[in-house]
Amino acid sequence: MRIPKHACPHCKSAMILRSSRQEHALLKTVYAQCTNPFCGATFKGRTEWLQQLSPSATPNPEILKQLKQPA
Repeated sequence: MRIPKHACPHCKSAMILRSSRQEHALLKTVYAQCTNPFCGATFKGRTEWLQQLSPSATPNPEILKQLKQPA
C-alpha cells in the first residue's frame, strides 16, 4: 500500500496525517500536520471518491448510485 505524500503549502515540508474521520463510504475528512518544527501548520482536508473508472467484481448497489459512471 502506498502512503500519499503531501507537502505543506507554506514551507513545502512533508506533512503527516494525524487522524481521519469516515464521513460516509465515499468521503473521508483528514487532519494533517507539517513536520517542520519551525512551521507547525495544521490542516483539515477531504478525500473523496468521485467517479468509478473500472467496474468492481463485487459491486455495492448503494455506492453505484452515488458515483459518476464513466462515459
